[in-house]
Amino acid sequence: MRMFLLIGAVVGSAALTSGQTLGGRQMMANTIERTSPTTVQLRGRVEITQGTTRMTADEADMRTGANGAIEYDLRGNVHITIRDSN
Repeated sequence: MRMFLLIGAVVGSAALTSGQTLGGRQMMANTIERTSPTTVQLRGRVEITQGTTRMTADEADMRTGANGAIEYDLRGNVHITIRDSN
């Protein structure tokens, strides 16, 4: 019985973190879900990296506007780091 619980815990914890690369952005979170053709929801320990910019938050919604611009709604503990490209 202990072996079954251990295997379940390992498999369950591996399924909690999702990582994707979308349009040059690397996204990691406990869950990542596309809720519409223009919206992606990231929940739990969110990390988004694009170029020299790194954003972390508890939750984020990523939306693509009609003009192709990407907008982020970040919530919770938010931190943004922008490094000089030189």
